[in-house]
Amino acid sequence: KWPEFVAPEDMERMSEFHDARREPGGSAPRNYEFRFVGRQNNVRDVFITVAMVPGTGMSVASLLDITERKRAEEELRQLKEFNEGIVRGVAEALLIEDADGMITFINPAMEELLGYSAEEMVGSHWHKIVPEEERAHVDSEVAQRPQGEEGRYETCLLSKDGRDIPVLVNARALLEEGGLFGVLSAFTDISQLKQAEKARKELEAQLRQAQKMEAVGLLAGGVAHEFNNMLTVILGNAELSLMQEEVATPLRSEVLISVRYFRLC
Repeated sequence: KWPEFVAPEDMERMSEFHDARREPGGSAPRNYEFRFVGRQNNVRDVFITVAMVPGTGMSVASLLDITERKRAEEELRQLKEFNEGIVRGVAEALLIEDADGMITFINPAMEELLGYSAEEMVGSHWHKIVPEEERAHVDSEVAQRPQGEEGRYETCLLSKDGRDIPVLVNARALLEEGGLFGVLSAFTDISQLKQAEKARKELEAQLRQAQKMEAVGLLAGGVAHEFNNMLTVILGNAELSLMQEEVATPLRSEVLISVRYFRLC
């Protein structure tokens, strides 16, 4: 009898399907999976297709052993979880988009960078997280991916709270049988580098201004020195002239005092 070939954990479900199939108006799935127990108690995964023979109350079933397929699926699932675990643990923000630019995956670092949860991001176009003024630049970069070219460029991402975040992007094409099926992009936050660069440029501007002021000061000092030399000669000649006896003027003594005062200055 069929129950002796069914694993105990599947017996209740199989019995319900068996009874429903024989009741008038009853319904049960024609196709489903269960675990088959062989004569040597070896358990196999089986895909069953059941059909009722009209007017007999009997059923005919075909069984397909899918044990190896199930094992391969389980190995793929474990590998997928392992790889996702690695990706989720990467400190760099990662994003995967399909060939149409729709986001299919982001890691926790990307969630932290932008403030969006994975649920809010997956299924959206990448335009959602790129400022409008940057989209043409990013579009030109994305256009190179179908040829399998990698990309390394700077742009800005738009966070959930509306901030522009400067990032360095490393993009790699995901190819399958020569065709593009997605793009993996890694984003490095360079906000601090940009701030440091801005501060450096401001300091350089201040230094250039200081150098200009220093040059003006040196020029002014040189002019003043030359003018002072000329004035010294003029005042010396004036003093000598005033000290001569033939110079007779009521203001002679006052002018001489003034000339000597200016020479001391």
